[in-house]
Amino acid sequence: MLQRPAIAVNSTSSLYIRARGINGVEIWRMTNHGSDPALARDKGKTKKPSDVKNVVITSIPMNQSVIGITWFSESRVALFGKNGQVKVYDVQVNGEKVEVTYVEGSKLELGVTLKSFAAAGSKIAFGDEKGAVWLALFDKTWNLSRSTGHKGSVDALIFSPDATRLATAGRDGMIKIWNTDVSGGLDTTHSEVLDFFSVAYDADDVSEVHDTEVSEFPVFRSGSTRSDLVPSISSDEVLDFFSIAETDDATIAEEHIPGELIHTSPEKDDSPEMVELEEIATLKGSAGWAISIEFSADGKRLVSGSMDNCVYLWDIENESLLGKNESHQGWVSCVAFSADDDLIASGSWDKNICLFDGTTLELIKKLEFHRDYVVDIEFQNGALYSASYDGLIAKWNIQSHRIEDILDSDTDWIQAIRFLNNGTLISV
Repeated sequence: MLQRPAIAVNSTSSLYIRARGINGVEIWRMTNHGSDPALARDKGKTKKPSDVKNVVITSIPMNQSVIGITWFSESRVALFGKNGQVKVYDVQVNGEKVEVTYVEGSKLELGVTLKSFAAAGSKIAFGDEKGAVWLALFDKTWNLSRSTGHKGSVDALIFSPDATRLATAGRDGMIKIWNTDVSGGLDTTHSEVLDFFSVAYDADDVSEVHDTEVSEFPVFRSGSTRSDLVPSISSDEVLDFFSIAETDDATIAEEHIPGELIHTSPEKDDSPEMVELEEIATLKGSAGWAISIEFSADGKRLVSGSMDNCVYLWDIENESLLGKNESHQGWVSCVAFSADDDLIASGSWDKNICLFDGTTLELIKKLEFHRDYVVDIEFQNGALYSASYDGLIAKWNIQSHRIEDILDSDTDWIQAIRFLNNGTLISV
């Protein structure tokens, strides 16, 4: 199964929080040190990074691996541990100083092993190894909804575009749709949540990470920004690109950015009232369990990629299978709809991308370029981006089916990509 890192970004895309294996999380700041955007442009096809420094401000230790992070208000961050522990922290930035304070009463001990995670503003969802699906909202206390709808581990989940529904895929081969239009509303004004998740590692020890400056993360600068949620990037512009890699002792610099970390031990662990999560639909007919799922922009259909090497298209309201395509020769690790729902793309462990008709799932074109597993794809501003374990991101023209740009991360592999509100393309 794919292992995707847990990461979340604040509303201004200035602070990044990422899981660091068994060592809790790190809070990063990305700063531009006056580099010329033209430095990112090569004369050839491949674009290389410009000089942007990414600095660890401070860290938050946890006694277990973190599989999910969400920045669900301007200053509050929730961390979800693999072993079912959840905590909320208040993050205050004052210049170069950062204060991280535990929020009293926010600790949960769910007593389960979490396998998947997704967030949409203030709504947070996660699936566990026993087949339960959880929906959580936090104000001063937690509001939880839960259902044991699956008969196997819940390995993938995603919110609909309006966040009123949640799709989950389990190892029982079922895909289920849940109502998430619960009381409390949806606050999406402060947070930009990336639905990366990771299957964490088991360990008992926790070590705190020192303030660290890392210079080798590749960043492609762009002169454009985007309004709303769509960046304005033309085919001749260089993309902002941010790749987070593991740091080791050799990368620790002598010069530190001050950071103040305050931990307040909770005195009590209130158990929230549990509400049953409402199931809307069950989608049956896949020969293998789904490992990637995506809603259409109108929320009426769902596309899934499966371990049987097939892509499936579903009608949610009628709970029916609209199409099945067997063009891949490996696990289908990622799927996506175009913004107008006219196209569907899929990426596979066979190293290829397939482009389908968004209504019939008929194969339009198989795109061949990558030298290793294709692990993520994104439609953005009329183009298709594919990321691979070969460390490259390809930008495809969806009309000519040709590559327009190649972004070289200068890393051994890429696990996931997402576009941020400021037009940055982030890879981890």
